[in-house]
Amino acid sequence: MAVRRGLEVPVVERSNSTKSVSQAIDLGRMQPYSIGVASASVTLGKHPPLPIIALICYGQTYGLWNDFSPFFSPFMQLAPFFPLIHKVLRPTFPTCLWTGDANSATIALTFDDGPHPTHTPQLLEVLDRYEIPASFFWLGACVHRSPHMAQEIWQRGHWIGLHGYQHHSFPRLSADELKQSLAKTQEAIAHACQVDLAYVQQNIRDVRPPNGLFTPQTLRYLQQWNYRPVMWSVVPEDWVRPGIDIVTQRVLSQTCNGSLIVLHDGYCGGEDVAKTADRLIPRLLDQGYQFVTVDALWQQAAIGVPVVKT
Repeated sequence: MAVRRGLEVPVVERSNSTKSVSQAIDLGRMQPYSIGVASASVTLGKHPPLPIIALICYGQTYGLWNDFSPFFSPFMQLAPFFPLIHKVLRPTFPTCLWTGDANSATIALTFDDGPHPTHTPQLLEVLDRYEIPASFFWLGACVHRSPHMAQEIWQRGHWIGLHGYQHHSFPRLSADELKQSLAKTQEAIAHACQVDLAYVQQNIRDVRPPNGLFTPQTLRYLQQWNYRPVMWSVVPEDWVRPGIDIVTQRVLSQTCNGSLIVLHDGYCGGEDVAKTADRLIPRLLDQGYQFVTVDALWQQAAIGVPVVKT
């Protein structure tokens, strides 16, 4: 997965780890390195076995890329593999929100890594024009830097979720560090949006892990702290900027009833987000889809996780 630029620290932490693939794959204990390894028996025709694909997606975060370099180009696009990974991870981690109701033509458009002082205002203009509700997963550091932008999104009634204070992969944080990262982000939101902190703590509890990285222990922590883990079903890899046409085509080809679409309005990928949304929204509307928030998908899914009180 491409390394995205950070704000104060690198967005994706890269280690000098010399762990081998055999050390990384530990099906029994589900170590952070093996989060994508949900089924060792799944193969994908001419594609590499799924555990290898999953480790390609996540290996760079842990300094494992060199283990795969003899077999895969470091510049290969990972977008084709995300739908395949989704098919395995969704049933393996059923308490996460992956999609909405497959029988309902409703979809959620979500944006990670913001708010951004330039990209997000342009995106809001598009959402306003089409009167589309969206869901934003904020970095606390970005909220702190752009409080007025955060307030504008809040006042428009879009759904807000947490993405951590900095863009740090959750498995690399201790329990206390993770808890503080989420709490600090809530505090930044309360201050920026001029909302009572107790209200934010009670109502803004959807969490999307940065880089899509989590472990079973991560999910246990989130459940213990009464957060709701939100994942994805459509990931067009917009952060590497393959082009608006390509991102649009990927989303259109993968979207179906209940889809949870991930785009980015932050420092990487956000450059194109407004134009991408401007192309996607009318075409998806023409196909009969209705845009809803992540909270609406939770209500459709009804999978027995803590319900946010509104």
